[in-house]
Amino acid sequence: MPAHTETTVWPAATTPSKMDLDWKLMRTLLLISLSAAALFAADRPNLNGAWQWNPAKSELHSAKLAGLIWVIDQKETTFHLSETERHPDGKEIKTDLDCTTDGKECSIHTKGEPTSVSFWYNGAALVEMVCKGHNRETVIKKRMKLSDDGKLMSVELIPMVGSEQPGKLVFEKQ
Repeated sequence: MPAHTETTVWPAATTPSKMDLDWKLMRTLLLISLSAAALFAADRPNLNGAWQWNPAKSELHSAKLAGLIWVIDQKETTFHLSETERHPDGKEIKTDLDCTTDGKECSIHTKGEPTSVSFWYNGAALVEMVCKGHNRETVIKKRMKLSDDGKLMSVELIPMVGSEQPGKLVFEKQ
């Protein structure tokens, strides 16, 4: 005797339409993308504001500074830094730079020499690569991280090329 197979026929009112399935898929994809974007943005440090260098908490071996102030305006994909260095003789050197945070190089001139910088996020740190000189004689990587309470910013100085010494700058939010 042949096996008997049954076919289930759904009533028209209960079958999901292609439009319903497309909507559910779009909604799911949207929720996943928004969640991923929120997680990605939550990793990025909020460095906006005025920051004053604290020499007592810092480890700076080569430069002689009497003061250092950074004013940062950070957007989603751009970074503006106004830096004021104060030297023991009272001389101040001001530098302004604007760059993107996608790793592309931006050219600036500091202290009379060509310099390029690039910024990118690495988890909870903003990384800056500084290349100084006509032939990139000095290359320094800086890793900027906030304290848990957001009141301190530590900047790890990692020499890649040249004679610079490793160090750490610590800034207090003003």
